Amino acid sequence: MVGSFILSIVPFVLVLNFNYLDLELNLNNIIFCLLISLISQLGDLFISYIKRKANIKDTGNLLPGHGGILDRVDGIIFAVPFSYFLLKFI
Repeated sequence: MVGSFILSIVPFVLVLNFNYLDLELNLNNIIFCLLISLISQLGDLFISYIKRKANIKDTGNLLPGHGGILDRVDGIIFAVPFSYFLLKFI
């Protein structure tokens, strides 16, 4: 979990150094970045919980043994709508 938080802040700081976006390094942006990382991790845990309750190892045949394609995008499924909501309404 800590590694996910660190590896979400490092690219953010790198993007700021190259000035691709009109962002600045402030507490609100860091909290936003960490919050999206947390939501992504919670989404991963939630999908894993559902798979465990349903007694399913792989959700498809595309990536057998790796949990299927759903395990590659489960964090994104939760993080993208949450980040859109934060950016749009807050």
